[in-house]
Amino acid sequence: MVSDALASQVMQGVEEEAQERGYAVMLGRTGAKSAYIAGYLRTLRTYRAAGVMIISAVITPETRQLLGPNVPIISVAISDKSGSPSVAIDDEQAAYDATRHLLRLGHRRIGLLTGDPASIHVAQPRKRGYLRAMTEANCTPVTATGSFFYESGAPGVDEVLQQEPGLTAIFAMSDEMGAAVVNELQRRGLRVPEDVSVLGFDGTSTSLHVNPPLSTMAQPLEEMGRMAVKKLLRSRDLGPKIMPHRLIERGSTAPPSSTSSSTAPPGQLEPAS
Repeated sequence: MVSDALASQVMQGVEEEAQERGYAVMLGRTGAKSAYIAGYLRTLRTYRAAGVMIISAVITPETRQLLGPNVPIISVAISDKSGSPSVAIDDEQAAYDATRHLLRLGHRRIGLLTGDPASIHVAQPRKRGYLRAMTEANCTPVTATGSFFYESGAPGVDEVLQQEPGLTAIFAMSDEMGAAVVNELQRRGLRVPEDVSVLGFDGTSTSLHVNPPLSTMAQPLEEMGRMAVKKLLRSRDLGPKIMPHRLIERGSTAPPSSTSSSTAPPGQLEPAS
């Protein structure tokens, strides 16, 4: 499943690009219900859709079979690394860059709140990026399992603080969880970012609806939606497209108050790519 904020920003780009090109957009919410997915795909095939886009879901053989051979399909905000048609960021590199940013600020005790571990195409690559950065910096990883959604934020805070009460930063794999982390830390009497910095992921509008506003590793969601439309309408250009990610710094991250900048790891954070 995908958050409403992420999906709506992708769809804004989709609708703008499609309308500019004279196409109408049919939107369907399926969640994880396979019956809903199958129903929409059969409808789109019947009406001879110019193309099909799925957000945060991989293209399966069953999906292709339901659509038939003549309808192009592309996934957005997820890539299975198999060469399937997709528009996505490099999730592992983005999480690595996010963790390196916290390390450069001087943080050493950084907790990770993951997404659903069954999400092998998003949560697992992001976790690998975090672990790679922590290993390179000779820091001990501290992780808790979340779901990408707001409700998993508070339990995640409890889990990582039980493992390491002295955490100075928490990296959440989605802005929804990041917002929940900020609220939960404040409920516990901890200041953000003075006591604990919080970094989110995705760059959705949710990152602005918390105080302080959430620093986040952003995906170019609207641009990804536009790119997906362009690729669908050029059906011979349906290979994977990796889009650039970028760090947006706001008020939820700062150097740890008890650590000087001289303790930052050697080297510089490479630009997002």
